[in-house]
Amino acid sequence: MQHTFQIEGFGISLRPVGLADAPVIFWLHNQGFVIGKLGDSAPDMATQETWLNDYFQRPGGYYSLVDTLGGIPLGTNSLYDIVGTTGESGRYLVRPEVPAAIPSSILAFDLAFG
Repeated sequence: MQHTFQIEGFGISLRPVGLADAPVIFWLHNQGFVIGKLGDSAPDMATQETWLNDYFQRPGGYYSLVDTLGGIPLGTNSLYDIVGTTGESGRYLVRPEVPAAIPSSILAFDLAFG
């Protein structure tokens, strides 16, 4: 289930992932600093798009793209398996050359607990 939200702070934003974000997600998951450390990545764009379309049908999750305020993608973050007042954090990936890991985590927690 796709959600509508945008949360900003610390010079970045979290917004819902859309199908148009498949290329950047595919690119991020296939970077050398990620391969073998984050689980299975889609082997091609068609598989990535299929995964996203399947994700959009599932309830109980927020899959976010981490962007600069100018719209440059920096990574992903998600909250999933949300049932009542519990859930899990995951799909967390931030490009190593940008200092967005801690700010995006703070925004994700604001989304989760706000």
